[in-house]
Formats: sequence, structure tokens, C-alpha cells
Amino acid sequence: HSRYQVLPSAANFTVFLDSCHSGDSLRDKLMNTSPRFIAHPTFVPTKAKVRTEKELTEQMHDSVVLIAGCKTDQTSADATFTQDGGMNRKNGAATYFLLQTLNNTPVAALTSIVRDMNYDLSKNGYSQQPQLEGSPRLQQCSFLQS
Repeated sequence: HSRYQVLPSAANFTVFLDSCHSGDSLRDKLMNTSPRFIAHPTFVPTKAKVRTEKELTEQMHDSVVLIAGCKTDQTSADATFTQDGGMNRKNGAATYFLLQTLNNTPVAALTSIVRDMNYDLSKNGYSQQPQLEGSPRLQQCSFLQS
């Protein structure tokens, strides 16, 4: 919490979770005003202005985006992938295909990246479907370029 408090007020968060049932993992933790999340430093009410719950929620929704490895009711596969040169690499399947997508198209909107991940996972026999949630503004930004 103390490290979080010193972040610049304009900080945006891109969260990637390659874990089972990750589809809406931030909904109750970061993307609402329940007591389970750490308030963004600019959200802390001051004596000068006390923000309403609606203002807090709107600000939080605009600063967080989640790429989840699968839908809420799905599991994320782990696999061994053969790299160039014949070396084997163990990875979560969503992580592997995210890295492949970023390697092939480093500057693309998150919506395109997640679409490509879904295509590659399906093409390779995986049933999980990565999800994108959060700020519509950040969804149109490139990975970690928000």
C-alpha cells in the first residue's frame, strides 16, 4: 500500500493474469469501490474535495485494464512449447501467445492483441478464451503504452 501511494497520479495499470478463472479477476478488487482494493493515490479524499463514490468509480475504471488468460468459468492451460533452436519452454498458453503476438505486432491496440491471442490459442487446440476488461480508453492503447 505504501508503494502504491507514491505512484504518479496519472498512472495507468495494465494487468495480465494467466490463471484459471481469471476472466473478471479485477472486477471486485480494483475496478469498483468495495473495500477490497487499494485506492489510487488521487482517489484519497482530501479536506479540499471529498469525491463521491461515482467519481471514484469512474476514475478507477479509466486507469485499469485487464487481459485475462481465459473466461471466468475456464481454466488456463500450461504447456511446453518448442522454441527456435529446438529448446523447450514451459509457459502458460496465454502467456506464450501474448508474447508471440507482441513479438509479431509490438504496436497494436489491446483489442487487437487479445483478438490475435484468441485466434492463435484456438488454432493450436486450446479452448480457453482470453478476455479484455476495463477502461475503454486503455483498451485502444498498445501494450504498456497507455
